Amino acid sequence: MLSLMIFVYPVVIFYPWNITQSFSFPKLFLISLFCIIFSIYSIKKAKGVSVVTLFLILFFLLSLLLSVFVAPSKVYAILGQSARLTGLLFYLIFLSFVWLIVQQKFKERDLFKIFLSIILSSIIPLLYGLCEYSNFDFLNLEGYPGRLSTFFGQPNDYAVFLSIICLSTICFIYIYKRFIPLFYVIFELSFFELLLTYSRANIFGFFILFFSLLFFLKKEVLRFKGVSALLAIGVLVSIVLFFATPYTNPGWYGMGFSRQVGRVEDESLSQRITMWKASFDMFLKKPLTGYGLANYYPISSRFFDMSNSFFHWSARNMTFVDVPHNEFLEFLALGGLPLFVSFTLLVAFALYGNCISVFENKLNLISFFGFCATLIYIFFNFFVLSVSLFFFLFLALGLMHLSFKGKEIRLNIFPLVISVGCFCIFLYMGVYYNIDNGIYKINNNFQKVMVGTSALSFYPYDYYSYISLDDKYLLIAKSLPKSDKNLIEEMANSVERTSSLGLSLFPNDPVLYYYLGEANKLKGNYPEAKAYFLKSLEFHPFYEEPIIGLLDISCSYEDCRNSFKYANLLYKTSPDSLLTLVTLIRYNIKMHQYSDAKAFLGDIENLYPASPVIYVFKEFFMENTSSKPLS
Repeated sequence: MLSLMIFVYPVVIFYPWNITQSFSFPKLFLISLFCIIFSIYSIKKAKGVSVVTLFLILFFLLSLLLSVFVAPSKVYAILGQSARLTGLLFYLIFLSFVWLIVQQKFKERDLFKIFLSIILSSIIPLLYGLCEYSNFDFLNLEGYPGRLSTFFGQPNDYAVFLSIICLSTICFIYIYKRFIPLFYVIFELSFFELLLTYSRANIFGFFILFFSLLFFLKKEVLRFKGVSALLAIGVLVSIVLFFATPYTNPGWYGMGFSRQVGRVEDESLSQRITMWKASFDMFLKKPLTGYGLANYYPISSRFFDMSNSFFHWSARNMTFVDVPHNEFLEFLALGGLPLFVSFTLLVAFALYGNCISVFENKLNLISFFGFCATLIYIFFNFFVLSVSLFFFLFLALGLMHLSFKGKEIRLNIFPLVISVGCFCIFLYMGVYYNIDNGIYKINNNFQKVMVGTSALSFYPYDYYSYISLDDKYLLIAKSLPKSDKNLIEEMANSVERTSSLGLSLFPNDPVLYYYLGEANKLKGNYPEAKAYFLKSLEFHPFYEEPIIGLLDISCSYEDCRNSFKYANLLYKTSPDSLLTLVTLIRYNIKMHQYSDAKAFLGDIENLYPASPVIYVFKEFFMENTSSKPLS
């Protein structure tokens, strides 16, 4: 079993898959298979777990089940919302993994081999990170331009991994004093690439943990002055190279460095604070049950402070605001006190177990500081698959080191049943995503849209599939000539069917109500279309697309009744949006308010100086007004 941990677990961690961030069913499939083999091995070989550990796991599991029960969308709660995968199945497979690790009770030599295998296998993503930095993305992972992400989907996810590798190599260098040149190289690469992720919270957290670790190892640090001096020089060289990026790699600087490091304001922090406040307000509204696991969006939108225009919501920033970027507050808002307390107790006991294990063996510094690094991460972010593989490993090791007197409980069938069940479900979902999914391959082609529909009928529980299909249907319908009424009506009916099916699984979703409004507008059912647009705004009052739909209906079919109200609301919703500004220019032209239209054109020139619509509208004003065009 140890060999399985040594050779398979790093492969699971570093498996390169980057579809919609951590939405990686192959990884979950591998984790489930890993747990099945682990469970079968543990039936005869493993020991039991203490009553306290059993209580902690069961308390968390029952709290999860309660939050699923109260959730308005059970599909979200079980499978996970959007690309996050943090539904009931996600936690079940990791809880079975934690159970297996705790009852295995690895010895020092076993942990040495496991940690060593993870550090050595990190060479693969580290080397790929250098290729990514040199703009040689040969695997075409399509990460964040100008920020390292490699196999991890997001720079923040890669940053916490690099923090763990840096801290682990320091422990190996000073504790075992072997393979120092190799570990030194891994440390320097990890530290330099950590800076290139521009993940401010994780970098700041790393430095706190790094100096704390050096303080704990101060005797060894002072005893091996040559190694310590070499490490210090390497750190300084990495920092110098990092700030020399504008000169050493101008392309990288233009893509990411200037935007992330050169910014004075910190918008992401203010946005997180807004979401944290909304999460706490959600908890105050339902303190005992919460709103249901993985159901943060769209419920949270009712609690956002709309003085921040970023939260005047549209589809382009939905993937940022559909989680509160703090796992503790997410559990508090979605599961109430039971889920928050159960998770906090698990974390507290695991942290305590890792802490006391340090005094037994310094090798356990890796799990202690690694666990601290992941805690810093989930305080500013959310569970994703690659980070969870580390978090729950260190959580299990902390619980494993707790020594409670009394009888131990053996429930070997529990992880086996959970693993087999998750394996079957993830296999089904994985087949859909990797074989029969035409949705992400649609190129505005009617036949490919039909393929996407077939894929959706094969596996109907992916929220983004409905939005993707509706968008393509709507795009095709709007690109057709008005004389082709039959095909336009067919596309409108397709949008209506897809959105209705989506709403049966994901109720109260403003996007799907918006598409229903567009479908009815295409068919000429304007009262119904208006009702659906208003329904969409009922669930999110600052969603620009349905406001544009209402403005269009008002101007085209209601003699501009209430048009000013909708135009004013649209500007308040997204004053910096190109779509909003173009819509308001067209509206003011229709109302013969040319001075206002030119003012909005000036906003476009300031915000989007390269936009071709500037020249289109300037030409219109030259031909249709007596005033001179804007300079």
